[in-house]
Amino acid sequence: MHYQSSYKIQGFSADEKSEIERLKAQVELFWDKELVFYKMFGLKDGMKIVECGCGPGLVGQKLLAAFPNSYVTAFEIDPILVETAQNNARLWKLERYEVSESSILNTGLFNDTYDFAITRLVLEHLSDPVGAVKEVYRILKPGGKAVFIDNDFEFHMRTYPDISELKDLYNAYCVARQDEGGKPKIGRELPGLLKLAGFSNIDLQIVNAHSEIVGDQIFLKSEGSGIPAKLVKDGYLAGEIYSKIAHKWSKLLNTEGHSIFRQMFLCVGKKVLTDEPIFEEKHAEHCFLSEQNIDSQSPQLEEKEYEKNKLSEQKEDYDEPITSAEKKVARIWSEILGREWIGKNENFFEAGGGSIHAPQIVEHLEKEFQTKLSIIDLFDHPTIALLAKHVEPQKVKKEDLSSSQRQEIRFQKILQRREKIRKIKG
Repeated sequence: MHYQSSYKIQGFSADEKSEIERLKAQVELFWDKELVFYKMFGLKDGMKIVECGCGPGLVGQKLLAAFPNSYVTAFEIDPILVETAQNNARLWKLERYEVSESSILNTGLFNDTYDFAITRLVLEHLSDPVGAVKEVYRILKPGGKAVFIDNDFEFHMRTYPDISELKDLYNAYCVARQDEGGKPKIGRELPGLLKLAGFSNIDLQIVNAHSEIVGDQIFLKSEGSGIPAKLVKDGYLAGEIYSKIAHKWSKLLNTEGHSIFRQMFLCVGKKVLTDEPIFEEKHAEHCFLSEQNIDSQSPQLEEKEYEKNKLSEQKEDYDEPITSAEKKVARIWSEILGREWIGKNENFFEAGGGSIHAPQIVEHLEKEFQTKLSIIDLFDHPTIALLAKHVEPQKVKKEDLSSSQRQEIRFQKILQRREKIRKIKG
């Protein structure tokens, strides 16, 4: 299936698995507040919901936890994410959920079918966002509502203390996405796009997250290091800038009273009823949001089985570090990443590494191996095996050799000594 988009999971980040985890974290970061808005805009149990661009499927899971009598139809253009969402649906035993491979520009769904549509972080990656909004309008029932959520990277994440280099990072990101046909500043355009597509009763809200409320770790997981690393490798961002960001992140997180803040733009519109005049209703969607009168508590989903299966899969793929250098690198990774075991061929980002961990690992490696390294060295050699070869390429230690290899060396030394004695005796 061909389409023009600035998002394809293959090549968007450093590796696919870490990108899937980042997508899940982006849902977790905002979900409690998003759910409040969905309810405020009229989403109720029993409705037919369509999710346009479902990613790995976590939004569908959360929707059915909050609205168990609803039915969620989801579609996604990326075949890797479609397979992931389908596997997750089976794992989470979602009976009122279906996901298929389709484009938001041509869904193949029937006209006038759904009560509520959610399109989350999709439009910013499209070259034709108006066409996508019109397609969502087509599949909604008359009177149905659609919510579009997107970023505007001029109003992205902010910190205290300020990390000024984040502006360089987001500028680099915007250039990269624009080169691929995306619109990374589309948040400000959402009301106009909905109006062009025919929606009425349009409203724009902002959903935000703050580290003092949700904690630091979810922010780090939702941002990740894979995208900045890819920007460095593709030449959009200077490696020195990313190194500064990584070091300042580490310093920020150890600063008392630090803050991380991020926002997204959320726009809602209503499909006009037949013969209904278009006017601005002063209903709940235009009222001040108060958590006292709207239940904002999303049910906590049971994911123990998922985590257990994930851990089992990781253990099956575990490739034990063998050489002394690999063992030293593995020990450093384990201490900093908080993992008891890490396979020597496991990717740094997949293992849970991020901006906060990279400078710490580099610092420990420099002390351990008495060499000079940079964060870029870590990105260029993202596994324990590759990194071990990079920091100690010239040394092959005795303890690294197998018993047969040691026997062969001893045998060769005996032959060499015998040859010397033979030459002396002449």
